[in-house]
Parts: sequence; structure tokens; C-alpha cells
Amino acid sequence: RRHDKDGVPAKVAHIEYDPNRTARIALLHYADGEKRYIVAPRGLSQGDRVENGPAADIKPGNNLALRNIPVGTTIHAIELRPGGGAK
Repeated sequence: RRHDKDGVPAKVAHIEYDPNRTARIALLHYADGEKRYIVAPRGLSQGDRVENGPAADIKPGNNLALRNIPVGTTIHAIELRPGGGAK
């Protein structure tokens, strides 16, 4: 879960093909040394910086609560229940 990484920036190391999905996946390298994969949203590129949490900017790859996203913003991968993981 990316929620435990609130405030920890990450850099997109690679965008990769996953034969089990129709979307690409992105390997993130977090500033604390951890590495994780996410489903890569359109517009995310290798070298981009992403963030989690309420202070994150509205841009591809960032993860924040729906209540913090302005109406009309394109969203990607939404949790049905908080903490349940995006579906």
C-alpha cells in the first residue's frame, strides 16, 4: 500500500510491460530505499518524481485522497474503500 509512504518521494526508475495487464507498470524507487511497482498512468515517464499524501500535487502518478482532487480532474486507479487498494 502506498499510504504508508505519505511524504516519501519516489522516482520512476522504469516503465515496463506486464503480460498480465493491458496497462504498463512503473517501478518506483523511494527516497528511503524501498522499491515498489504501480500501474503506470498515462503521462508518467521514466525519471518523473511522484508523491503520496494530502500535500501531493495533482499530476500523473501521485496518490492522494479523492476529496483532495478538484472536480473535473482525470483520475486513475481508485480505491472502493480507503486502504483497500486501487481496483
